Amino acid sequence: MNIPLKFKTILTTLKNNPAIKFTIVFLILYFLFDNANKFFNNVNTPTAQYYNPYISEHFNYIQLLRTSLILSTVKIMEMLGYFMMYSKTQILALNGIPSNINYSCLGLGVLSFWVAFVLAFPKPIKQKLRFLIKGIVAIFFLNVFRLVILTILTVEIPNEIEYFTYHHDAFTFFVYSILFAMIYFWVKKNNIVSQN
Repeated sequence: MNIPLKFKTILTTLKNNPAIKFTIVFLILYFLFDNANKFFNNVNTPTAQYYNPYISEHFNYIQLLRTSLILSTVKIMEMLGYFMMYSKTQILALNGIPSNINYSCLGLGVLSFWVAFVLAFPKPIKQKLRFLIKGIVAIFFLNVFRLVILTILTVEIPNEIEYFTYHHDAFTFFVYSILFAMIYFWVKKNNIVSQN
């Protein structure tokens, strides 16, 4: 089989350039994870095109994540002295406004970025797994922190609810800032170790 010279040159460049290889692998993984989550959300939404009741009942990791966020938020709020009510998709503090925990509230886009980045990064698997777990835990607890703050705000200043509309953007910016700081120190630490 005769591979065109230009294609061979591209393959050689990819093979010999870790930055290009990382970027391509990262983008492919992010695209796959992010779209797989969106498709799986569709499979688990009764009104959606690809809804599957069996998968929704037995393999719904999206609802598991939502429930974990809701229960964690409720527990912290109760520890802070608030009376809480909740359902499969909502949180409500007494005298507050209900907060819907939608797909976009779950942080799956940020998680997709994190998993794709760590898996694509050229480090030993043991280091990747430790760092992957640290990031996932950090994202989860930052999301719980966001939900706690929002729930407190719905009780303490409910008349200002229209100013809360940018909380997704603010959360995303805040989380990415923390993740980039974690990445910076992880890469820096590993570069110092590899130079010694």
